[in-house]
Amino acid sequence: MRLHCLVAVLVILVFIDVGEGYDSRYYSQTRKAKDCGLPPPGITSTGFANGDNTATYICDEGHTPLSGKAEISCLASGLWETDILICQPKDCGPLPPGTLSTGFAKGGTKFPNTATYTCDEGHTPLSGNTEIFCLASGQWLTNVLICQPKDCGPLPPGTFSTGIAKGGTKFPNTATYTCDEGHKRVSGNTEIFCMASGQWQTNVLICQPKDCGLPPPGILSTGFAKGGTTFPNTASYTCYVGHTPFSGKAEILCLASGLWEIDILICKPKDCGLPPPGVLSTGFANGGTTFPYTATYACDEGHTPLSGKAEISCLASGLWETDILICQNPIRDCQNGGNLVVEDGKLKCNCPPNTFGEFCTKDCGLPPPGITSTGFANGDNTATYTCDEGHIPLSGKAEISCLASGLWETDILICQPKDCGPLPPGTFSTGIAKGGTTFPNTATYTCDEGHTPLSGNTEIFCLASGQWLTNVLICSAKDCGLPPPGISSTGFANGGNTATYTCDEGHTPFSGKAEISCLASGLWETDILSCKQCKYNFIKDSYLKFNGDLYMERRGSTKAQCDEECRKDARCTIGFLEDQYCYLYLKPLIFYSYGTDFNQCIATCTQMSECLLLDHAGDSGECYIYNVTLNDDLIGLKIIDESPGDSIAEKICS
Repeated sequence: MRLHCLVAVLVILVFIDVGEGYDSRYYSQTRKAKDCGLPPPGITSTGFANGDNTATYICDEGHTPLSGKAEISCLASGLWETDILICQPKDCGPLPPGTLSTGFAKGGTKFPNTATYTCDEGHTPLSGNTEIFCLASGQWLTNVLICQPKDCGPLPPGTFSTGIAKGGTKFPNTATYTCDEGHKRVSGNTEIFCMASGQWQTNVLICQPKDCGLPPPGILSTGFAKGGTTFPNTASYTCYVGHTPFSGKAEILCLASGLWEIDILICKPKDCGLPPPGVLSTGFANGGTTFPYTATYACDEGHTPLSGKAEISCLASGLWETDILICQNPIRDCQNGGNLVVEDGKLKCNCPPNTFGEFCTKDCGLPPPGITSTGFANGDNTATYTCDEGHIPLSGKAEISCLASGLWETDILICQPKDCGPLPPGTFSTGIAKGGTTFPNTATYTCDEGHTPLSGNTEIFCLASGQWLTNVLICSAKDCGLPPPGISSTGFANGGNTATYTCDEGHTPFSGKAEISCLASGLWETDILSCKQCKYNFIKDSYLKFNGDLYMERRGSTKAQCDEECRKDARCTIGFLEDQYCYLYLKPLIFYSYGTDFNQCIATCTQMSECLLLDHAGDSGECYIYNVTLNDDLIGLKIIDESPGDSIAEKICS
């Protein structure tokens, strides 16, 4: 109790002292504040003393506040407040997606961890980083790994197969293989993959050539496949002995289908021809003149065998045996003073001068000239005649004999010129053969009317072969050039030797033709379309009304029926079908259309020379064209001027 009272007294004395003449300097020396020292370290935060008994804390780089105070005070106890700022690492969040690459943050997504990127299966790095950092800003480094598909490169070659990679040669595309033409599958895959390793699958399609089998038998021919029977080998065919090709091919192909070509060599027996003449003997074929038939020979009448064979064969070479039966004449009197003598054991005539032959025949001299034929002595008392070039036999004999009288037979070969027949047609040209169509006449060609020479000959010959020279005159149509200008009209060539003219804008036909022709002279027709300029006087928001209808009405018509109704009615100028109603319009109306704008109505009137007045309904697009003017004395014509959108136009041409 006394202690408490003493303390109270001291306190009172202190207040009394302060209140009466207090010295602050003395007091500050006796009551100086305690020093808290340096601010204590924070958890991933750093403090700085401010000089006013406070300290400010900030998060370390890459961290953000979690709890505690950013500013603490130095207490009277000489200690700092303990609720210091606590920070935590910034979280960069989900990894940014790579381009065909995948990232993994093994240590987490907070500062200062890293994430490692690897290319997706079948891909290879192109650019960017394989490792990125969670930055102090709380953002991931952005240059992420970019990958591209691995390229498996050129397709591996197949065995008689070919691959195509339509989608490209990169992972995971595929390539499709097909057997080469004429081949078939043996093993392997028809489709391979570009694998993640960047390599193509290796079990590629293996094909082998199709086998056509043994060459098929020919007709009188035999085939042999020297190089084999698979595609694309060939088989060669040869005719049997004594035979010769007739049709078909001597070499056929094993086709891609695995079948042999069917146009196989067909052969026929060689033909030895008629049996050759014997010496005073005649042969007759015993069944035919082809291999291996035979021919039998007999001596001519009055002659006897001397040597050779009475039967010969047609050989495999296509020739008759040559050891033909030879016969001899019976002994006769020698003519013209010849003497019978024995020579080599045989009787023969010993002939005097100017005679020859077996019986001393007189010499007939040179063969006489034929008519367009020429004769040549054969040396056996005969002469053979042939037609001169470009001629064919007409009558007479091609072989004449020297008679015993010493004169030649007179029935000599007469020949006539070959006929080349009708003239070959020209191309836009015509030929005429004034001298005829036989050798060696000529034909003259001229271009058809309206055409001019292009190439070929204007004169051709009937050749010795009996054919006309073929390079006949070719002509082309004369070109009239560009259509000439009309009077206020323009022409356009149609491509068929005509030109169509239309009036220039704002003009109407006056005279001449809208279509002219390119004449044979190479000039255009001169009666060209002439047009005159037209202007229009307009009356807006008005329409024309006539006293009485301008049309007759029919129901249930078709377009064709409506046109026919108008054609049969002399009063009708135009028929128009609408909603199964046929309207037959009368004069002065000469044209009607529906659903046209005002400018189209004006354009139609301009192109019609008979159009003088038009009336256009703005709401329905009806266009009425008349061949009268507003000044014509037509009973019942009125202008109704209370019709917004309608228009009247009177055409004035000069």
